[in-house]
Amino acid sequence: MILIIRYIKNNRYEIVSSLFIAMLVFLPFLGQKLFSDIVTFSNANDAFLLGYPSFLKLVSFLQQGNLYGIDTDTFNGSSEFFMRSNITTSYLFNYLFALLATHIHPKIVYILFFLCHVFIATFYYQLIARKFFKLSNPVALLYAVCSIVIVIYESWATGFFLVTVLLAPLLYYMLLILQRQTVSISDIICYSFPSVLMLTAGYLPMSVMAILVCLIFAFAYGKYYMNLSTKLCLSWLLLPIIVAVLVCATYYWQVTMYTLKYVQNGHISLNTAVSLSLNIENVINIFDTAFNVSQPRALEQFRLISFGIVWSFIMYAIIRYDVYKYLSAGNRKLLYISGLIVSFFLVDSFGIDFPIAAWFYSVCPIIGAMHLPIRFLMISLPLLYLMLCCCLNHVDPKMIHNDLINLLKLLIVAFFVILVIPAKDSLYILDKGAMEKALLLSILVIISFIKLGFLHKLSIYMFIIAIFVPGLMYFYDSNEIYRPIGDFVSRSIVFNKPVIFSLDQSILANLGNKDKIRFVNYDDTTVARTYVPDNFAWYRLSKLNLVGYSGYEPHLSRPRVYENLSPYIVPEIKIDENSIGYLLDTRADILVVENGVYNRTDILRTYIDNTRPTIALNSTHTVYFLKKYVPEFIAKGKNVIDQTGSFDNGVFYAYGLGKENIEQFYSNDANNFLLKTKANKSSIVEFLYFRNPNLKFYIDGIAIEPQIYKGQAYLNIDSGEHVIEVIYDNKLCKISIGIFAAYYIIFIVVCFYKQKSWLFMKH
Repeated sequence: MILIIRYIKNNRYEIVSSLFIAMLVFLPFLGQKLFSDIVTFSNANDAFLLGYPSFLKLVSFLQQGNLYGIDTDTFNGSSEFFMRSNITTSYLFNYLFALLATHIHPKIVYILFFLCHVFIATFYYQLIARKFFKLSNPVALLYAVCSIVIVIYESWATGFFLVTVLLAPLLYYMLLILQRQTVSISDIICYSFPSVLMLTAGYLPMSVMAILVCLIFAFAYGKYYMNLSTKLCLSWLLLPIIVAVLVCATYYWQVTMYTLKYVQNGHISLNTAVSLSLNIENVINIFDTAFNVSQPRALEQFRLISFGIVWSFIMYAIIRYDVYKYLSAGNRKLLYISGLIVSFFLVDSFGIDFPIAAWFYSVCPIIGAMHLPIRFLMISLPLLYLMLCCCLNHVDPKMIHNDLINLLKLLIVAFFVILVIPAKDSLYILDKGAMEKALLLSILVIISFIKLGFLHKLSIYMFIIAIFVPGLMYFYDSNEIYRPIGDFVSRSIVFNKPVIFSLDQSILANLGNKDKIRFVNYDDTTVARTYVPDNFAWYRLSKLNLVGYSGYEPHLSRPRVYENLSPYIVPEIKIDENSIGYLLDTRADILVVENGVYNRTDILRTYIDNTRPTIALNSTHTVYFLKKYVPEFIAKGKNVIDQTGSFDNGVFYAYGLGKENIEQFYSNDANNFLLKTKANKSSIVEFLYFRNPNLKFYIDGIAIEPQIYKGQAYLNIDSGEHVIEVIYDNKLCKISIGIFAAYYIIFIVVCFYKQKSWLFMKH
């Protein structure tokens, strides 16, 4: 406790400022949670379809006491839990916050998850600047804010967000290894922790590249700044990374084997790798996005390549007066190296306009094939920002005073010229509104530099505001914090609690309280449905236990066999009797369909149960109850109406047996399913989920091989009492969980017994 208090006291500026920055970023969302029904954080795009609902999926998994199994909510149970996109099922803090969410409202915990990570990044970036480069507190905060703006841009995708956050502690502890010059076993275990977190962050190509970039930068720091030998630098830096790779190896082995064998999502071609890139005309936009030359081919993360008007001004001063010549020899080489890394990724981001993208794709098949290489700037720009901040210490305000005055005059003239031009189109390359704001901001900043001096504390804090506020506004705009609640209610069912309640009541009245309600949704959206999201069941908003036939993102987790059986996941495929057959065989309950699709698809009307009422979700989507058919395998033919009243609880279908023949049913919705029957006749029992390759089937405790027809498992049982069990058995998954658990326990024990040199304590 004394060490903790001392640590807080020694780093109080970094702790207080980091907490202040993190709270500023997320305060509107916390306020919305307190005073509104709608929290706009993560309400759009991948964050809405994957980020938050996948967090809820993890929470529900833990509530059931599960750590592994199939995802019974989407793709008809065909996908593995460890393969679900954006859940990052091996990331330690995801589990810790999910456990917390079992006791506190998940939305609050989810916001706190991001808030804490922003705090961590801001804190460690400041420590890096202050401890290893001797920058003042204001300049260190400036560096941290510049890097944090990149981080908050990426909150829409958990994997990208975590990688950009974890870059800070990863780089910090790499540099700390070199400074402490220690390689004991306990130290290696401790220092491998940031690398383990990075490798389990959920987006492996970026994670690997982040480790590589930090390794290059840290090696250069040890070699040129601390004058250490190459052998010592590499050994101290590589040993913790090797330990981290060994810890994560089994997990990625199972992911790789499952992907290659079952998912078979194909290979990324060079054409795909360069398809989303920048235009060469976007070069001017690098200095500020207000200079809107042309629309980039890659809209995503485009603002990341813009240094902004303030940084552009500083870079001008650094280059104009050869400030980098005043750096130490070590810092000068670090500046060159960081600049080369950023330049490489920037040129690579232009795709077909340069051959570098093709070379990178060939040399690094997986990393170089990422279809948006601009994402690599998220992990390389913080290195360049760090060295540019080092240059600030050598800028002499006196020698740039006249230039500042001349630049100020030029900007004032430009500002008033833009104001009097009536039409935006007449500006040709300029975004008028953005230019007005950028020029006005630069005028205010330059005035402060002239009046106060370039390195005056107040000037630096104005510099921080000039960078932080535009980034924050972009972050708030992308999360639509100013939109009224009605906009969200009309956009998606997940925001409309009365509709969900009404839907639940209608389903219960018509189908009863089944253990699983199976739904399929059709609409015109071919990529990601939003009104009824493909991952709707993950939200746990319905009181019913739902299972969907589709999911998002499908190409990362669904088996290829399931895709071939289930064309409704790929809306481009025509809906006909053959394509809808899988729905009938697995006894889907309800159809949620956009009215336009229903009106032009006659075949759907054939399978609607007209004896049951329809439910209008809104003006565009309607719910229909489906007729029940005997599975083709059992009926030996198609489209045979089921008039037997056979038992069907959404998990098992027992042909010819009624509810009176079912003595027990158990399911934990992940890895254990049990059905106990008692009847005076034989039957065929269908397991209604897709036949996952890791599922084992038992009858009366004896392992059997079921009959497989179109991806479904069928079991023959004789008359009498029988217990059917379906158990998930994935040895690699269990081994990887065991390895992670053992590592985290060893890590905690080592840190506890090394308190005086603990990573978080004595620096």
